[in-house]
Amino acid sequence: QKSVDKIINSNDNKTSENSIHLDIISPMLCSIIALWEIYPNESFVDFYEVISQDKIKAVISKMDGYCVLHNFMQLNNQDKEEIAQFFNIIGCNTLLSCMDNELFDYGFILHNSGIIMKLDKTDNIIPVKINQNIDIHDIKFDYMPSPRDIYKILEFNNGQSIQLGNFDSWYVDISHRLRHEYCHAVILKYNNKSIGCAITLSEYNNTAIIGGVSIIPEMQGKGFGKIIMN
Repeated sequence: QKSVDKIINSNDNKTSENSIHLDIISPMLCSIIALWEIYPNESFVDFYEVISQDKIKAVISKMDGYCVLHNFMQLNNQDKEEIAQFFNIIGCNTLLSCMDNELFDYGFILHNSGIIMKLDKTDNIIPVKINQNIDIHDIKFDYMPSPRDIYKILEFNNGQSIQLGNFDSWYVDISHRLRHEYCHAVILKYNNKSIGCAITLSEYNNTAIIGGVSIIPEMQGKGFGKIIMN
């Protein structure tokens, strides 16, 4: 935990000798810092640091077997081998990292990969084309949805674009995040029917990881996904 605390504090004091500048935050680092702020002293969440010559090379978070790795500098083969062994020791079963391909040689299997898109700051709203049969006046948003209602929508795409965990553990985590405003959620309604949702899974400063974007199957392909992202 001290490593994450050092990262946050050093960003507030950029004149410090070993400061780590967080002007540009990766999705991995955003996830780690947000998790630290949400659960700073809980036994079911762990934080680790990879140190070389008194400098933090990387930071790692672990919650329920789900690990996130952010490296501040290039890791050599010895670093990767040690980190891979470390993940096996602590019981990591899922890893989010920008170096997934580099861990192939150390027993990791890549399940998903691709570009994490970044929306640049702009004052312009992205124009959205929706199906001409859709009446925009029938579109409403619920900005304070219940976790149960969110989960019901996510279930429609479970195993496809979304991998849902156990409901009980998911509910406890999301309820805590929403209640303390560590994340935000929205449900899109059309003709008073809940048809889509989106969640900010992690937030730190002006950075957020948007996940849990789901539109029920019969309403897909009509532009509702773009609407809810806007």
